[in-house]
Amino acid sequence: MNSKNASDASREGSYGKKALVTGLIKDSAKKWGAILSQPAVFTVVALILVASSSFALGRLSVLEQNREPMRIEYQDQATSTSDASDTTANSSSGGVVASKTGSVYYFPWCTGALKISEANKVTFASELLAKNAGLRPAGNCKGMGK
Repeated sequence: MNSKNASDASREGSYGKKALVTGLIKDSAKKWGAILSQPAVFTVVALILVASSSFALGRLSVLEQNREPMRIEYQDQATSTSDASDTTANSSSGGVVASKTGSVYYFPWCTGALKISEANKVTFASELLAKNAGLRPAGNCKGMGK
């Protein structure tokens, strides 16, 4: 019987600890509930949460602006010895496009490039070739090298 009483006492002790911890949590929740129910404290806590969220969203938008666009580059199968005028011929497989009468170049998916008529569109295999031709990158085309 003595061992039975000892196990009951230890079981009651563990239940007693659980009840004590549960009681402390409930008391803390009541205290914090009372504190947060005051209008001034609630307003300050809400303001801090809104400010923190706004800051975090602002940081995320900066990360999105600085991200480089995905580039898909194809290597030519045949080696060409043609001159630079051949690289400016109208084709849709180049890296950047420009207008015959313009001074800027665009990625083919940029808004400015979509407005160039096919008759006036000049395609370059790379940005370097477009720069060497005297063109500058478009300022409104996201991801253009400046």
